[in-house]
Amino acid sequence: MPHPKRFKFTEKAIAHLPKPVEKRATYHDSDVGELSLALQPSGAASYFWFRKVRGTPTWKTLGKVGEISLEQARDGARKLSGDLGSWKLSRYSTPSPFERARGEFTLGELHEHYVENHLEKNAKNPTRAAKDARWMLKRYLPSWKNRKVTAIRRPDIENLRDDLSEKYGPYSANRVIQLLKATLNHGLKRELWRGDNPAGMVDLKKETKRKRYLMPSEAKVFLQEVKHDQHPDFPDYVSLLLWTGARKSDVTSMRWSDVKLEDNRWDVPDPKNEEPYVVALTPEAVEILKKRLAKRGEGVAWVFPSHGATGHLMDMKKPWAALLKRTKIVGLRQHDLRRTLGSWQAALGASPQVIMSSLGHKTIQASMRYQQMDLDPVRKSVMNATRAILSHQNAEPAEAEKPARKQKPRTGLKPRRAKQLRGAVRG
Repeated sequence: MPHPKRFKFTEKAIAHLPKPVEKRATYHDSDVGELSLALQPSGAASYFWFRKVRGTPTWKTLGKVGEISLEQARDGARKLSGDLGSWKLSRYSTPSPFERARGEFTLGELHEHYVENHLEKNAKNPTRAAKDARWMLKRYLPSWKNRKVTAIRRPDIENLRDDLSEKYGPYSANRVIQLLKATLNHGLKRELWRGDNPAGMVDLKKETKRKRYLMPSEAKVFLQEVKHDQHPDFPDYVSLLLWTGARKSDVTSMRWSDVKLEDNRWDVPDPKNEEPYVVALTPEAVEILKKRLAKRGEGVAWVFPSHGATGHLMDMKKPWAALLKRTKIVGLRQHDLRRTLGSWQAALGASPQVIMSSLGHKTIQASMRYQQMDLDPVRKSVMNATRAILSHQNAEPAEAEKPARKQKPRTGLKPRRAKQLRGAVRG
């Protein structure tokens, strides 16, 4: 039975509230109506005051549970309600007690307002989005936290972009600039400050799309090391990344209710591109899932359960780093396994439409680039063209005196090469 949303707050009752699974849960005090409680999936809880102010829903954070007492939260809520009453009596002629003077916000304060009032309410994965945004501010902008928002200028942001790009690469630099732009836009929309967004006209650095995937020469040692890894979840996790081509966030959050082993399919209900798609499970993937299902605990909803805030696995950074160190494979990321499946499908002659369907791409253009990632057909085509050109000159071809035999037009790899790839993938 779900817990009532409005009840008389006691510290004991609050301590026993059930953690929400994905998005935060909100409760309201029946004693002081304006006092509310926000409970995050992580278990963190905060008191806040909520009322409509001149027709606009308004909330003010009072403090975190454990840092202030329940009575202090009630006193704070009563005070804010009193301030609202006094403001109404003045017919709103005095300054609003619920807004800071525009321009007084520091970037750190505005960023936290953005996290609490936008990301945690509207993001697809609020817990992850809030955690990542706070981490980025701490990681890349520690010296900017105490800057007044109105003191930030466009040249400052351009210099920041260039410095971050040189130190961390263009991808990280662009994500920081985009976060900065979103934070400042949030403040403008909420009328927390006035002016032009200095990040709005800053150009992003050019990003080169990654083309890395697991090469045939790397596959044997990679698969052997994965198979013998001692981590209880890592071998299954990596194998499912490879056999399904799914994004790592979809694999870590895979639910048993979405897996249909009797039909050899996995319904991915909430992927990154927001369009559900179906993964055709291979026998290798089905075997892994059946073994995990046999060990499944009662009431466990996730294929990869965890004791963390989300209830499921979030990442495998340490085991992945250890794997690359053992195999001496350089520059391979977890997401590259998704690209690996698409690339090897293309190498074996699969059409872009088939690759698009298997990876859940929105457009065929996203799948077309896999067609060019194996260099053997490209190299063969260039060699044939070179010899054709040389045949019209006095010079002889460098490697052969005999003219090249006429080749039948085809795509994909030699049968022997294709067989080697299939054998490597199957382990």
